[in-house]
Amino acid sequence: EGAPQLELMMATWLSLSFSTFLRFSDAAVILCSDVRFHADHMEVFIDSRKNDQFRAGSVVLVARGTGPACPVNLTARLIAAGDLVGKDVPLFRSFDARKKRIVLGTKQLEYARLQYTLLPMLANLLGLSVEETTRMYGLRSARSGGASRAAALDVPDRVWKQHGGWRSEKA
Repeated sequence: EGAPQLELMMATWLSLSFSTFLRFSDAAVILCSDVRFHADHMEVFIDSRKNDQFRAGSVVLVARGTGPACPVNLTARLIAAGDLVGKDVPLFRSFDARKKRIVLGTKQLEYARLQYTLLPMLANLLGLSVEETTRMYGLRSARSGGASRAAALDVPDRVWKQHGGWRSEKA
């Protein structure tokens, strides 16, 4: 509650990428207008994914949870905090941190900017040094960690593959 928008954006990126197995390039192109909220889930339309062989885009369904890390609740809070409901701006936006107050922009967040912002926040949260955290985690850890966790929970292969955008079990 009451988290600054930048911290809320970082938490949303981590939670959404983990729960939906999104690559950075998939998450970076999500527009606020591509997110639809329902009582028990949200739908996220991703116009183009790296492994979208038919270039038709895909809709990712995300169930609503009850905890503080629920990707649906975090996404709703992020969109509401920026007054971005239905707007064609990236969900994960660039920002200017040179001033006393961080100002979120209107362009999509860059990979390096996310990495240099999220990993120190994660280090602080885990009580580790930034060096330890960087050695243990990367931005790809969210996608692979979420997929590994789902596989360990015996999520049906069909659902698991569709959610991650994979066509074969070998992936």
